Amino acid sequence: MLINGQQASVDGLTANLRSAGLDVVIDLTENFGTTLGNDSFSVTGGGANFQIGPNVNSQGRISIGIESITAANLGNTESGFLNNLGTGRTTQLLDAENLPRAEEIVNSAIIQISRLSGRLGGFQANQVETNLNSLRVALENVTASESAIRDTDYSVEVSNLTRAQILLQSTTNILGIANAAPQNVLSLLR
Repeated sequence: MLINGQQASVDGLTANLRSAGLDVVIDLTENFGTTLGNDSFSVTGGGANFQIGPNVNSQGRISIGIESITAANLGNTESGFLNNLGTGRTTQLLDAENLPRAEEIVNSAIIQISRLSGRLGGFQANQVETNLNSLRVALENVTASESAIRDTDYSVEVSNLTRAQILLQSTTNILGIANAAPQNVLSLLR
């Protein structure tokens, strides 16, 4: 199955596609999932975009699709959903005959939550933390460069100050010698 021109993985009536620009899980109807042909659909929500690059553009953006995990969405169409387990519902736990089906629903919900948790953990470790570490290294390099520039400027200024002090002292000594010469000549004449 192709979604947005890319090969999707399909398990029963659930199609998954995870790529740089699209992260989607689609539950297909039986008619749609078993009929050959082309069809189109629009995605109206259900995910999150994260801008992790230094510039705000599509190259610095990553996306992750996050499906709804409400009780009405945890489970599956074959066994049922978690919200069906309540009192007065189709799979209420008060009836012993519903217990195997309730177990299937809970197991299905656990698998869904585990998959989502794994995807979010992988997203955090492989995308967010990797980028964060890269940005930390870049910040450290910029800080070190700035420090080197500041240290260089300080060295230049210290050497300029030392040069000025040496010139001042030598000028003062020369003026002292120049003033002493006429006084020596006058003392000889007396």
